[in-house]
Formats: sequence, structure tokens, C-alpha cells
Amino acid sequence: MRLRSFSNLPMLVTLAFLAGTAAAGPAMTSGSHPTEQALVMIQTDAGQGTGFICELNGTNYIVTNTHVLENSRTFSFKTLQGQALKPLRLELAGHQDLARVLIAETNLTALTLAGNDFHLGDAIRVYGNSLGMNAATELSGAILAVGPELVEVDAGFVPGNSGSPILTEDGRVIGVATFMTKEDPEETTVKGTRFAQPRRYGLRLTPSVQWLPLSPSVLYDQSSVLGDIQTLSKDLLALDTVVDESQEDLTAKLKMFAADTRNEQFSKRYRNQEYPRLLGAFAAAFADYLKSKDAGFSEQSHAARISRQQMETTLRQLVSLPAKSLRAVRWSTPAFSKRAQDAIAAFDLWEGRIKQ
Repeated sequence: MRLRSFSNLPMLVTLAFLAGTAAAGPAMTSGSHPTEQALVMIQTDAGQGTGFICELNGTNYIVTNTHVLENSRTFSFKTLQGQALKPLRLELAGHQDLARVLIAETNLTALTLAGNDFHLGDAIRVYGNSLGMNAATELSGAILAVGPELVEVDAGFVPGNSGSPILTEDGRVIGVATFMTKEDPEETTVKGTRFAQPRRYGLRLTPSVQWLPLSPSVLYDQSSVLGDIQTLSKDLLALDTVVDESQEDLTAKLKMFAADTRNEQFSKRYRNQEYPRLLGAFAAAFADYLKSKDAGFSEQSHAARISRQQMETTLRQLVSLPAKSLRAVRWSTPAFSKRAQDAIAAFDLWEGRIKQ
């Protein structure tokens, strides 16, 4: 038995969110430039990202991406000068990966929006927490594409830059650095063009953005369900890679994967502990199945049938459990609901292929 392709699993290969890791970094830089005064370093349980103080409809908010704040029970917000900011209210954009946080402090430098006052080819700058090192960086580039909700730029932002402001040369906000996409570089239609390279996008802060209040606890509850699905997708892809290895060391690698799932660090990546349990059970059963085959037992032998049955049972559970978990949630924003529906469709499709 071999695993079928996992290429249709959700939220993995086309979008690369840019939240940083939680590694410690050097001391934050300080500066007197208005842009630097408005930057905010964000630390969460899950990692690091960037935010910035921006005036929206006459009120100052910390603006960032929703995914910077996901999968976390606690947040801290600090300016480059080391001032801790007190959050008062969290709001998420209804349909976009955008968040804003009302803060208690009122005497802070705030950036302003550029509106529609920018064009293709204009020079831009991106300031933020590149690679999550708690030190501000400046990245320069130009506008490559503009849409009603998106702006594409060639500034080389990286993980940790989620939530960074994309600015005009005079320091006004065009958008929020959010994600990258990568096409197949061998695809005939894109080969030899700029579209074969990673493309970087920001979300625009337009008047049409619908802001919805949400408590941090609800954000954690709902985003952790989606986070488990993405982690599971990555682990299933890792298993798929293992299966492509030669028969000689496949059994050993499967046993190593099964052992890894029992490690505390592996389990901490999941809120729902059924996922690491099932991953470990599947890998162990697969290893036992191959071991029985290597020992000369036939496909119909007792040892082969038991391990194969265990494989099939756990595999079905692995691809049916995500949809059940996602359907049980009453999602707070259309953006969360859309991510959930996309994941359900992908896992339902994959489950149907297994049953064939």
C-alpha cells in the first residue's frame, strides 16, 4: 500500500504567510524618523511579526495581519523605543487577513493612508521585523501590480515581515505585507518570466474593509483549529516524502516518524492531540506492514492483514477528523469561514479518493 498524492491538501503550497519564528534576537534599534516611531514589534506565543500605528478614521490603531496573532493566548506590543503598548480592543477584517488593535496610548506618532495616490512602478519601502529578530529593517522596491484589495511589490520581504507597512516614498501607507506565492518554475506559461519567481503581496487598507470585534480568547480557539489543519497538512506531506524513499530505509524512517509523534515537542504543535496520535499509529502500522512483507509473509498473512487494516483505519480517521473539527465551529468572520470551507473541500476530496 502506498499513500496517494497529498498535493490537494489545504493552505500549503500557494500561500506562504510571513509570521516569524519565536527565536530571540538582538536589542531593538531606535530612531527619530516618523516611520520608525510608528513601527511596532509583536511577540506572541506562536512567533513574532510586525505592526504599525496607523490613523484610521481619526483613531490610532496598531495594524497587522490576523495570522500574526493566531494560535496565541498572549500578545505583547512594543515600539522600537521599547515602549510597551496597552491593547484595549481587537478587531479583525471580515474578509481579509487584517487585524487592528485599539490602544490606550494617544500621544504616539501614527502613519496615514495613501488612499489611491500611487501607481504602477512607483518606488516603495517596507519596514518591519524581518526574520523575527526584533530589529527593524528597511526593504526597498517598486509596485508591480495593483488590485482593489491587493498590491504586488518586488521588495524582498521575508518571514517576520507579516504586518509590515508598505509605504510610498513620502511615508504614507499603501498596504500591509502579508503573503508570497510561488508558481511551478517549469510551467510553460511562466517559465523564463518574472512570474516563475516568488511574488509578494500586501493587503490594502481601503474604506471597504469591514472591521469586526473579536475577543483574543475566541481568536485563539478558532485559529488553533485552523492551525492544527495546516500542521497536519505539513506532517502528511512529510509522510508522503518518506513513502517516496527506497524500500531499503523506508521502514526505519517510518519508525522514526512514529517515535517523533510521541515526543512532547511534536505534540505541542497541536492543540487537538488526536492528530499526533493518529499520525504515529499510521506510521507505526505502515512500518509493521513493510516488516512483515520483508520477512516473507504473504499479503494475506495474519501479520500483514492486521497492520494493513490498522493503516487503513488510521488513514481514514486522519483525513475525516479535520472536516469534522472544522464543521463543529461557528466561525466569527467570513475570512475564517472561507479558510475552513476550503480545507473541508480538500480533505473531503482526499477522503473520497481513499474510498475508491
